[in-house]
Amino acid sequence: MSFKCEYCGKSFKQERTIFAHMCRDKKRWLQKDDQHVKIGLTYFNEWYRIAMGTNGKKDYREFMKSQYYGAFVRFGMYILETRVLAPERYLSWLIEKKKPVDIWCKDSVYNEYLAEQSKRETAERALERFVIHADRWSERTGHHWSRYWTEVSIHALVNDIKMGKISPWVFLGYQPAKDRLDELPSEMLSEVADTIDLGFWQRKIDLNKPTVKWIEEILEASV
Repeated sequence: MSFKCEYCGKSFKQERTIFAHMCRDKKRWLQKDDQHVKIGLTYFNEWYRIAMGTNGKKDYREFMKSQYYGAFVRFGMYILETRVLAPERYLSWLIEKKKPVDIWCKDSVYNEYLAEQSKRETAERALERFVIHADRWSERTGHHWSRYWTEVSIHALVNDIKMGKISPWVFLGYQPAKDRLDELPSEMLSEVADTIDLGFWQRKIDLNKPTVKWIEEILEASV
């Protein structure tokens, strides 16, 4: 009598051996309920729909046997860990720009996406996102959200900007934000500058003084 692995087809003489056996497909099957794997499957199907022009959804067994399984599982983890802004739009952008799937999880690629997205965002939406982000920071730190610019650590600040959590509408248009940026070491300031089209935003800020004043008035009123 032999015992056959239902995932890879390999046979074993002892039952205890097959229980200990862990082939690639069995391992993938046991991971099917992990959150990052579920996200990977969701965006695999979305990628398949957009790139291949079909509405037919792949089930998990088809997904785990795909050559793209590893790439999309890593993408799911990246979405979770980075808290990617609008993942559906990010995926569409990656496909539109014909970015190879093996670089989707690189911060340099995500930052390129953020730089483009920030140009399209309205000042109203940018301000709303900042307030929501600062409020979450407030819950973690115990400081009122309006104290963000004076109390946040410089490392957290730079990371928040690099990850697209704060728009240039806010950190280039609000004086306390600009004052805090002026305190950054040159290498950290360069990191911030690398995430945006600085020339574009300097012109946009200069040409939209009433909007910048509105942002300042709203934020000052909360202090």
